[in-house]
Amino acid sequence: MINRLLSFLRAKAFDQPSDLALPRDKRVDDIFLVSFPKSGNTWISFVLANIMVEKLGLDLEVNNFNIHGFIPDIHMGREIPLDMGFFPFKRVIKSHSDFNRGYINVIYLLRDPRAVMVSYHKHVRGLRRFDGDISDLIRNDSLGISAWAKHVSGWFDNVEPCVSFRFFRYEDFKTNPGENTRSMARLLGVSLVDEELAKVLENSSFERMRMLEEQIKSVSWTKGDKDFKFVREGRTDGWRSELGENDLSYIMEKAGTLMKKFGYE
Repeated sequence: MINRLLSFLRAKAFDQPSDLALPRDKRVDDIFLVSFPKSGNTWISFVLANIMVEKLGLDLEVNNFNIHGFIPDIHMGREIPLDMGFFPFKRVIKSHSDFNRGYINVIYLLRDPRAVMVSYHKHVRGLRRFDGDISDLIRNDSLGISAWAKHVSGWFDNVEPCVSFRFFRYEDFKTNPGENTRSMARLLGVSLVDEELAKVLENSSFERMRMLEEQIKSVSWTKGDKDFKFVREGRTDGWRSELGENDLSYIMEKAGTLMKKFGYE
C-alpha cells in the first residue's frame, strides 16, 4: 500500500511542470529554446535575436549586454515582461530545463555529447565551478554524460503529441547554416530573403561573437581567469584530440544507444 502511494505521488510530481523553469506570467504561445548546457544555445539565441532585428528593421547591434533583452534566460529570473516589445514576435525564452510539461512550444538544440563534455569542462573550470579533470566531469552525475542522456531522453521520450516540438542538431547548423537559419526563422513566422539571411549569419558568426565577448571581458566577470572564453571555437570534432579511449568507452557505455539514434557514431 505504501509503495503504491509513493509511486502515485512520484508520478503526480513528475506530471506537474516545474514552476522554477517557467515565467511567473506565463503565455500559451511562449517558445522555449531548450538544450543541455554548452550545446550551442547562446549561438542560436544570437541567430534568433538577429532574425528579429533584421525583420523589424531595427538599428541595433545584438551583443552580450542586450542579448537577454531579446532572448531572456529563464535561469536568470522568472520576471519576464509579457510583451517584449518585438511585435509580431512571440517571446522566445532560453532554458536548460529538464523535461517540463509546462513548455508547449519547444525548439530543442542537440549536440554531440563528446563535444559537449569537452566544452562544458572548459566552461565550468574557467568559472571555478569544478576543479576536476575531463574524466571526472564525464563521470559526474549532475554534469557528465549520464546527465546529458537524462536530459535528452527526458525530452524525446516524454514530450506529448499536442506539444509543438522541433529539434535541430548543432552540427547541421554548422555544416548548413543557411538552410537551418531559414527553418528557424519559419518557426518564428517569418521568411528571410538572401540579403537578410547573409546579415543574420554575419552578425551571428562565432568570429563576431568572440569579438563582442572580448569587448566586455573583465577580471571580475571571469573571476580572475584571464583565459576564460564563454564563446569558444564551436568546433564539432575537437573532442577527438581531447578525449582518451577510456573516456570515449565510458561515454558510449552510458549514452551510445541514444547517440546512435541521432547519428552520433
